[in-house]
Amino acid sequence: MLPRWLALLYLILLPLGLRAQSYEASSFERDEFQPARAFDGDGGTRWSASFKDKTAWIQVTFPEARTCDRLTIVSGIRDLKGAPRDFEILAGDAVEKLKSLKKVTGNDQDRVETRFARTAAKIWRIDVTALINDRWSPTISEILFPGADEKAVEAAIGTGRYSSSVPGLGGHEVDKAFDGDRRSRFEPADAKLPVWVQVQLDDKAEYDGVQIRHQAEGGFGVARKLEVQVLSGRRWKTVARHEGDFRDLQRVRFKPTTGTAWRIEVSELVDARPGWRPVEIDFVLLGEGDFAAEPAANPDQKKINEAIDRGMAWLQKERKPSGNWEVGNTKDYPLGVMALGALALRKSGLDRDDPVILDLVQRTEALPKQKVYSVALEAMFLRAVSKQRYTERLQALADWLADKQAPDGQWGYPDGRPDLSNMQYALLGLKAAVEGGAKVDDKVFEKAWDFAIKRPQKDGGYNYVAERKPKDEPTTGSMTAAGLAVHSICARMLPRDKTRAKAAEAPIAEALAWLDQRWVPEMNPGKGSSHYYWLYGLERVGAFFERREFGGRSWYAEGAQHLLDWQERDGSWSRRSYEDTCFALLFLNRASVTGD
Repeated sequence: MLPRWLALLYLILLPLGLRAQSYEASSFERDEFQPARAFDGDGGTRWSASFKDKTAWIQVTFPEARTCDRLTIVSGIRDLKGAPRDFEILAGDAVEKLKSLKKVTGNDQDRVETRFARTAAKIWRIDVTALINDRWSPTISEILFPGADEKAVEAAIGTGRYSSSVPGLGGHEVDKAFDGDRRSRFEPADAKLPVWVQVQLDDKAEYDGVQIRHQAEGGFGVARKLEVQVLSGRRWKTVARHEGDFRDLQRVRFKPTTGTAWRIEVSELVDARPGWRPVEIDFVLLGEGDFAAEPAANPDQKKINEAIDRGMAWLQKERKPSGNWEVGNTKDYPLGVMALGALALRKSGLDRDDPVILDLVQRTEALPKQKVYSVALEAMFLRAVSKQRYTERLQALADWLADKQAPDGQWGYPDGRPDLSNMQYALLGLKAAVEGGAKVDDKVFEKAWDFAIKRPQKDGGYNYVAERKPKDEPTTGSMTAAGLAVHSICARMLPRDKTRAKAAEAPIAEALAWLDQRWVPEMNPGKGSSHYYWLYGLERVGAFFERREFGGRSWYAEGAQHLLDWQERDGSWSRRSYEDTCFALLFLNRASVTGD
């Protein structure tokens, strides 16, 4: 984001009229890339002109004349796509009377600062006439018109000097992780590990803890293994090691240590695709105290309802004339894709007699029954529509699912190796069918329950394929939630089976304890991927076991708050992911609590 001196300057000038300024541009690409976003002090947002435009202008109008003598432009985009090479700075008090202050040609940097004669004007404009890399249209993440003496401001703050083993990606340099602003981050230009960042202080300082906050959604860029180091003579001495943490905010304590140079070295990430992404690193001296408590999540129900409405609107808009959604899985799982969207819409509030729901009921019946996920989701959808209307169809679906059960009690796709995920959804479908009046032989649930009782991992959780070794198939939050769902469904379907209920007590308690210790809303514990699928699984466990909290924290409040933070402007989640948007809506609606 911004260096501290610019961030401070921004805050100082804010009360002086910046709140009333207006922004214009020759064009902008989409709603999330409007011109105001290049002036908001957040390097993570931007203005981008319509893609067809290779030249464009952007301007800000202040309510009163503003005196400036320099300009800084940050493109903040990988490979300098859309960064201005040639541009002109203009200013004046009326659009028709703007005067040219400076022309810049041949720029080749992501961040460029230029000076000009001290000028007072209400309107400040930048005309971009050529790009460094014209694969994009003109794109700017931040435009700064500082009018104070930067050296005096910097000296007053007293910042450290920061460096890293890998240069930062444009707009995400190493100092962004130490600037006190959670909206900015450091992201190395090369994701190859290990990577370190360090701070060199002017004087010795004593610390006994460090707090690292990541920009996490699904584990992207979160440190899984790291070391805290201090410079001792000419060598770096490790004062703490930290690993296996799946949290957005990671806290590490160590013995009180004094030094002038401090380093964080990361050797493994939860999800390495984007590289390490710390948004804030704070070294602290805690003494007898502890890290400051994070405020408890308390999302506003009105905002949750609005998020659900936007998500529903996006789902309905994305539905094609064929009646289905065209996504990556539509070809192989046409029924599953349709039934998942239908279930999300019904659980989000569409009436059972809404024409959209009735149309989806007819269309799902016409599609072939080929996959376990698909058939199970159709049963869940029909049950969500009505407990009485579709008993005959639910019976046919239940018979199909029961016939595909493997000898060990699991389910596959149905072909190939069985796994716990298919097993969970098969049982969810069977449960829905039974609730809708279908009959299922008790032996189906007995075999499934026997598997769940015998196959947890040594740590008490569950993994995707039980026969695989932990190093090849780690225990995860999503699969531990799946294992618990299997226990709960089988117990409900076999209420008189006291022997199996007794045998299940220990594995259930251990799996719940696993979640108590490890659950986080930011990502799937143990793996990182399948993030939104994990959240829907967490919601299911909370509903089935009537748990309001895991680890003393509200799973729904924290999960809902993160989903509010992560929702895209168009109403989708996870960058327009159909499946993830459905799972997010099912979580927000507490979809596992089924009414009649």
